[in-house]
Amino acid sequence: MTNTYHPKFVEAVDALAKMSDHAKMNTPLGQSLMQQAMLYSPEELKRQFHQMADSMGLIPKTNSVDENGEPDFSSKQIADHYGVPESEVIDYINRSQAANTDFELHVKSINVSSKH
Repeated sequence: MTNTYHPKFVEAVDALAKMSDHAKMNTPLGQSLMQQAMLYSPEELKRQFHQMADSMGLIPKTNSVDENGEPDFSSKQIADHYGVPESEVIDYINRSQAANTDFELHVKSINVSSKH
């Protein structure tokens, strides 16, 4: 049986494979492609990414969940977790949304808001 991946996942992974590690992490294009790859990755891979990020302490502990049982993070909670000003979190989200329209779906999936 052959796995069929979302075309946007394949597109992002192919483009990332051609970039240097520095460009992947430090350029708007690299960051946008990483977001696209994560957004359209297969569900099993998303679960593995989440488990790895959680074990590395990259995901803040959540105090609440939404109506679907998904973790609900505020921009303040993310800022506190990473030790950055809340305005940086909001600016990052706004820049990411402007650079990649698919990011809005990703933000909604992790329920980032500016409420406290």
